[in-house]
Amino acid sequence: MPAGSLLRRHRDFRLLWFGETVSELGTSVSLVALPLVAVLTLHASTFQVAALSAVEMVGWPLLGLPVGVWVDRWPRRPVLIVTDVGRGLALATVPIAAALGRLTLVQLYAVALITGVLGIFFSVAYPAYLPSLIESSDLTEGNAALGASGSAAQIIGPALGGVLVQTIGAVYAVLADVVSFGVSSAAVLTIRKREAPPPRGGRSMRRELGDGVRFLARHPTMRALIAAAGTFNLFLTGMQALTVVFLVRTVHVQSATVGLLFAAGFAGGLGGALLAKRLIDGLGDARAMVLAASVGPTSMLLLPLTHRGAGLAFFCVGMFIGTASIAVFNVVAGTYRAQETAPNILGRVVAANRMVTWGVMPIGAIAAGWMAATLGVRQALWILAAGTALTPIWLLLTGIAGLRDLPRQSHSPGVVGNVESARH
Repeated sequence: MPAGSLLRRHRDFRLLWFGETVSELGTSVSLVALPLVAVLTLHASTFQVAALSAVEMVGWPLLGLPVGVWVDRWPRRPVLIVTDVGRGLALATVPIAAALGRLTLVQLYAVALITGVLGIFFSVAYPAYLPSLIESSDLTEGNAALGASGSAAQIIGPALGGVLVQTIGAVYAVLADVVSFGVSSAAVLTIRKREAPPPRGGRSMRRELGDGVRFLARHPTMRALIAAAGTFNLFLTGMQALTVVFLVRTVHVQSATVGLLFAAGFAGGLGGALLAKRLIDGLGDARAMVLAASVGPTSMLLLPLTHRGAGLAFFCVGMFIGTASIAVFNVVAGTYRAQETAPNILGRVVAANRMVTWGVMPIGAIAAGWMAATLGVRQALWILAAGTALTPIWLLLTGIAGLRDLPRQSHSPGVVGNVESARH
């Protein structure tokens, strides 16, 4: 199937793609703006800035599994709309409080917590909704298209965020994300295709909570992918929690330059997403996965070498290769998970997966803040970068590295996991 044909011929997917792209653009602005609100406006310490990242992700280990059950019980499109609107409203309180002279670090933490919890619902519902919108044979192309546009937004967003922070201030730069959530919810609202009704009643929350966990526990390939992603996320989130502080207070660059550095680094994500399908077709998805899991962590070792002037190239190159590898890994993992999982438990499987792979993120952020306060920011980055090198070990232990393609289950996706609830 020629590249881009899904976007040309599928109106509803095009709307989902457009909404998510605009939302990613706004979120990428906040990626720079929100930590800079803490650093420049509220004069937060390194540990307090790292804690901001932890608060945003702390809901995953607590709510991940119940959210998976709820998403499988509810229509997923309304979940996407409500969570977009809710996150936009929460972020809107930041510039309002600043205008009234009432903005505090506590409020910033509260906003991060609210947007993080709503983001759990969105990030579980989103991949569970996609297979109901497009055919299984289109999932690789669909995930690649979403990954490419999301990466493009991550290139433009930080640069735009840096410029906005420099010109109108960090607190008002957050408004870009508020607008993006409004556009995203409106785009999803206009999708015409309706989902089949979710299953009604019959099973307890406790039994349904275990469906996703049991499925993943019985699937050795999924377990390896989760362990690899969780390991990488643990250390990468720690690095990300320190990056803005590192660039502003250690390397001594301006806000606009911070945005441009992020943009240059995230350009790799676009390249990785655009190349993902070609790599998968040429190498096989197992080899593409191992390549991404090996190259990405290696590139992280360049980030602590960053210095002013020509030394900024270390940050750009390291981020570029790293985000390209992440994009390839995500396309392979997302497509494989959707193809291997029964539609009626996909929400729970996504939630169980992310409860581990994203649930470790608060630990990484808090640990990074402690290490930076104790050892120094650059030294903490060295330790965290070295930790990412553990990522491919899980794939090597399961023998995936010796395969061309990831192993598929022999039975029909309609009965994967042998769960009792009906197809949604």
